Amino acid sequence: MSPIVIPIDGVFDTPAASALRKRLAGMSRAGPILLDFSRARDVHDFALAVIAHGLAADGTAARYRGLTHNQERMLHYLGFATSP
Repeated sequence: MSPIVIPIDGVFDTPAASALRKRLAGMSRAGPILLDFSRARDVHDFALAVIAHGLAADGTAARYRGLTHNQERMLHYLGFATSP
């Protein structure tokens, strides 16, 4: 099943992570999601951890693309997959 791709633009900080989580909670979806950060100007590590933990707590299967090596490594240490 192909994931639903959610592009992330601009600055991804804690308020943006909270807003995205609320938006995703209101969406009906039949499969996993792919958060694409390749167009994001700035991704805060804490915000990335917030969205990853929040989606996992909601039981949402998610992948992450377009992150820096350090951000991918952080998610890996937290137990989250990054590549599609």
